[in-house]
Amino acid sequence: MIKDGTYGREQVAFFGASKIALTNSDIDLRHLIAKLGAKFADFLEKQHLFFAIRIAPDMPRFFKGNAAQIKDLINNMAFYSLNHIDDGGVVLDVKSIPESNQHHRINFCLTTTGMGIPPQMQKMMFQPSRQESSGSSTLPNNLCIAKCIAIILGGDISVYSPMGCGARYEAEINLEIVPELSH
Repeated sequence: MIKDGTYGREQVAFFGASKIALTNSDIDLRHLIAKLGAKFADFLEKQHLFFAIRIAPDMPRFFKGNAAQIKDLINNMAFYSLNHIDDGGVVLDVKSIPESNQHHRINFCLTTTGMGIPPQMQKMMFQPSRQESSGSSTLPNNLCIAKCIAIILGGDISVYSPMGCGARYEAEINLEIVPELSH
């Protein structure tokens, strides 16, 4: 059930963007990313992997948007990427591309080290996956969820992964800047 602007994984995958309730508020995007980064760094350190964040210095700080959806987008991209890392780690680059005085396209680029993703697997990355216990129903995987969220937020997601060279997961979303807070 959708209530208070939140949604479950099943709603995102099966209802589509027109059915999702959006609750936008002023968010400190830099702070939100830093908090997520700290959690990922702790988690990955226990697995002897590194995590780094690089935020473009010219990116405004405050935007109007849905913090829960942005967190879910980044979380789902990151957790999917962990399935394909042997050693090394993950770097999240974030930049803002102005489209007008009020609207920016936010680019999240998550780069991983590791073995890369086989081409046949890349074709299925955004598809719901089979539920192992029943074998009959499908559930969205993390990247399928991330794609749905990116679309809801006016963007999209893509993956580039040559074998043996890790992977690059790139999501772009549209946000409205809050100019009186960003300066």
